[in-house]
Amino acid sequence: MSNYLDELVPQQGSDTQVETRKVRDLATLSVFYLAAANASNEGELVVEVPQSDIVEMVLENTQPPGGGPPVSKTYQPFELRIVYKVICPRSGVHFVLPDAHAYPHRSPHMYTSSEVDGARMWMPCLDTLIDRCTWELELKTHPDCSAVCSGQFVEQTWSGDGDIKITRYRIDTPITARSIAFAVGMFEEWTDPNVPQLKHYCLPGRRDKLIHTVEFLSQPLAYFAEFLGAKYPYETYRQVFVEDAPTEASSFCSLSVLSTHLLHGPEIIDQTIYTRRVLAFALAEQWIGNFITVKTWPDLWLRFGSAGYLANIFFKKMFGNNDYRMHLLKEGEYVIEHSKNALYRSNYIHHVELFSRAAKRKAALVFYMLERQFGADAFRKTLGQIVRPGEDGEKRVLSLTTRYVMKLIKKITGQDPRNFEKKWINGTGFPDLSCGFGFSRRKHHIEFAIRQNGNCKFSGNLLVRVHETGQNNDQAIAYEEDVQGADIQCLSRMRKNRRKKRQAGDIAVPTEETEQVDDSTRLNQIDVPLLWIRLDPDFTYIKKIQFRQSERMWLNQLTQDRDVIGQYEAAKGLEDHQTESAARALAACVENNRVFYKIRCEAALSMACSANRDTNHLVLQLLTRYFRTIFYDPTLGRVRPNDFTEFSQYLLQQGLVRAISRIQIDKEGHTHSEALAFILSLLKDNDNSFNKFSDYAYLGCLISALGNTNTAGINDTDKIMKQLNRYLKFDKMSPAYHNVTTVHCLRAICNMQARKTLPVDLAIFKPYTVYGYYRKVRTEAVKSLVRLGYHSFELLLELLDMAERDPCPVFRRKVLRLMMIPSVQQIASTQQAQAFMEQLWTMLNTRITGTDSLFRDKAWDLYHYLWGSAHPSCAAPLSRPPLLDMIAARTSSLDSATIRELTESTKRKRDGDGYAEEKKGAAQLVGVAGRIKIPRTALETSPHQAAASNPATTTTTATSLKVKLKLPSKPL
Repeated sequence: MSNYLDELVPQQGSDTQVETRKVRDLATLSVFYLAAANASNEGELVVEVPQSDIVEMVLENTQPPGGGPPVSKTYQPFELRIVYKVICPRSGVHFVLPDAHAYPHRSPHMYTSSEVDGARMWMPCLDTLIDRCTWELELKTHPDCSAVCSGQFVEQTWSGDGDIKITRYRIDTPITARSIAFAVGMFEEWTDPNVPQLKHYCLPGRRDKLIHTVEFLSQPLAYFAEFLGAKYPYETYRQVFVEDAPTEASSFCSLSVLSTHLLHGPEIIDQTIYTRRVLAFALAEQWIGNFITVKTWPDLWLRFGSAGYLANIFFKKMFGNNDYRMHLLKEGEYVIEHSKNALYRSNYIHHVELFSRAAKRKAALVFYMLERQFGADAFRKTLGQIVRPGEDGEKRVLSLTTRYVMKLIKKITGQDPRNFEKKWINGTGFPDLSCGFGFSRRKHHIEFAIRQNGNCKFSGNLLVRVHETGQNNDQAIAYEEDVQGADIQCLSRMRKNRRKKRQAGDIAVPTEETEQVDDSTRLNQIDVPLLWIRLDPDFTYIKKIQFRQSERMWLNQLTQDRDVIGQYEAAKGLEDHQTESAARALAACVENNRVFYKIRCEAALSMACSANRDTNHLVLQLLTRYFRTIFYDPTLGRVRPNDFTEFSQYLLQQGLVRAISRIQIDKEGHTHSEALAFILSLLKDNDNSFNKFSDYAYLGCLISALGNTNTAGINDTDKIMKQLNRYLKFDKMSPAYHNVTTVHCLRAICNMQARKTLPVDLAIFKPYTVYGYYRKVRTEAVKSLVRLGYHSFELLLELLDMAERDPCPVFRRKVLRLMMIPSVQQIASTQQAQAFMEQLWTMLNTRITGTDSLFRDKAWDLYHYLWGSAHPSCAAPLSRPPLLDMIAARTSSLDSATIRELTESTKRKRDGDGYAEEKKGAAQLVGVAGRIKIPRTALETSPHQAAASNPATTTTTATSLKVKLKLPSKPL
């Protein structure tokens, strides 16, 4: 039995003609990786069943209705028991144990994770997306521990002497092996009194936070069931919160494994919305994702898209349409920046690439676009038909495919979705448009032009909505070429200007001879019938548009458009007009209580970004005056004690502080001295004594604002550092929620050192990278080290060691991601980078990442970002042509058999040195005619037994396990 993913390209030499010891390019590594993955998917464990035993199990021949020879045979089930061990696993099974220095009082617990790497990491099984079976699971634990598992609880018993608790679960609905998960620990349980099928578990001492975090979950459960027309597919839904989780949320059959970082108490405001989105997303995956699975990995976007779409429409109901549209807009901006691949991908190297955050967000937006394209009612009916039982004897589809969904949409709506599928599901990129217009007085119409940027060309319709003095005019313009033009007739008439004698000093007014009015000065005239223009106002698809209007038109849009996206576009558009009128209009938007609070925050930020040498003092005066009007005590002349009862007012308070800190007085980016003094006074006078909500986020905002300031005076720097050191010490004595105060203090110090306001001192940040600090604190410290010390390869090597050995899987991946910055890329081609490259290659090509696909994916991304797919220039030169060139010239061969031979050769050498050990555990498997069903699994290792073995002395990682049952080829 072998794990072919441990070492991909053998580095110890080989007897074959393929020379691999000096290979350092990702192109060759990807070929080896694909071959190794194929070999692994064929099954590492081969079970030979004697033919004589199967012959004796023949029950009957199936006869056709009219008689004749038998057409098939049925066999009696037989039991196959596989005994194995899992020792110190790096993936699949996670044991979270007390740490003598970091967490001496931690409650020991364990849990499984099969979402990405599969169940083969902790049990032998048919680990595919289409092999389903019913399950019976038996978990043996310490009497003080609770076992939380997928499926329906059956019973709980004790062994004869009472020292082992036995918990049994059953799953009657056939599901895949990777949909199974369980957790064991001394959990505290809370059952929703209104919905008993919702059960929640947390570690000791966190029950109050658990209740406050999850008590809302009955609302999305009822909403999803009503929207889909199908009740929750299982009898019980369980959530268990664990530490050091590999992802924030992993959804399995009737069970979600979540991070304890999502828990919060009633005094926490800012974490609430984010946590609820994560929990609602995990719950929505129970319908499409676990009960209804995807058939192939490229279809995985259906799971993420449906769950994200359901979560979004639920929060539309909870928080309103304004918040919903702003969320879609921000998600679109994120996808435009980060998404580079198609949703339906068949050219992936490993399916872990399909789990990216950009892919999940894009999938949810594409589901929203499907709703806009084919109608909300028809799309709702489509989703309902997927999850509801088949009507009129129609068989329910349990394995979903993209082709099936597209056919179902066509059947229900009568519209052909192939063009949509080609562009948004199978295609890459998005429309990148530059739009402009001119107004012709003589023809009384708008001449509109669209230009496509980039290499990716799209065809479609762009809705142009012209707001005129009397009415609105919608015009759909089709574009498919690089440049497309269209004329839009104006429906309103212009006001007639009465002629008067020109006097000295009068400005000449353009006349009829000025054919086209297309610059800002002329469009500012009152006699032009255009108020403002919107492009795709309904947000029907993802796009990037560069569009400019005159200042007057942006002002009209900001003050008269009632749509939040229109107001957002106007606030951003006014950033280019650095005038007093623009600043005052944005200030009026900030002060208007009837405007959505997120728009008010964006308007304040636009004021700061548009400030120049002439307007910076006015902008500062407008923002500080309004802040004092709302949040100051006029009798004392100082800020009032905090009162965050009104959430929108509280979030606006943070937005004003951020905006004030970004006001610059010159091109060098210096901060106004009055702004710095204002922020320092807010920090000194902050009082949260009488507030029932925590001010951790507001304090972090004030500290972050200090970090945004750029001062040249030594006295100012001393004042800032005095406050930062004060709050660093305060956060150690009385930690804020998630140590947010420390995070922002480190970020502010890093900003000051990067601007040369302070001398660079990496020793400030290194202590905060130690395991035991909150993960975001460690992440911020690593980010600061990379930003300030990128030129030191010794530091980068230390960070690689940290990523390899750290116990927290999420932090390990973040360390690699944080090194993907341009400054590191610039020095990666030098000869000094060879040691760094070799260590990263070793990490990619050995057992370090052999069983952790998420970690290998981040290491792969970092290697590709620094050196691309070719042989790195800092690596030792090859003595012969690259391997792929040799294969192309047919001087060498590379196929699955070669990969298997190379891998087996290397493993035999390692096994001879005592490198591999047996696996631990036990499972019972029942096979029928070549199919494996696992009705019950007995895990014989408890967290206490695992803690007894010293992980430091264990040198074996979990090997991927997959069963392939071989039956005789001859008919029986």
